[in-house]
Amino acid sequence: MRSLLSLLVFVGLSGMAQAQSVAVMLGDSGLTPDDIKAVLAESEALYTNPEVQAGDKSTWQNEASGASGSIEVTGVEEGCVLITHIFETQEKAGQQRAEFKRCKRADGLWQLE
Repeated sequence: MRSLLSLLVFVGLSGMAQAQSVAVMLGDSGLTPDDIKAVLAESEALYTNPEVQAGDKSTWQNEASGASGSIEVTGVEEGCVLITHIFETQEKAGQQRAEFKRCKRADGLWQLE
């Protein structure tokens, strides 16, 4: 089983490209495209909050796929937010973990680091 313990990728992303790249990275996780949409939406609500701080959390659930998870901000520094995702799917036994770093660019857009 491939580990999702540390998925930090250096790619400038926005919108659809971001969703496609996250989908590729999580392709072996058992998450469905709808699960990934839920993850992205909850994650974005956290890291784009101007008052975001370490310890901020959110959860998501997709009743159709049976997947669910939590998202926690584990660090905030110099325009970047470190985010940890812990989730379970019907396709894989046990909890899985993925970590991402989002940084705000000079033009105001967020990118996956």
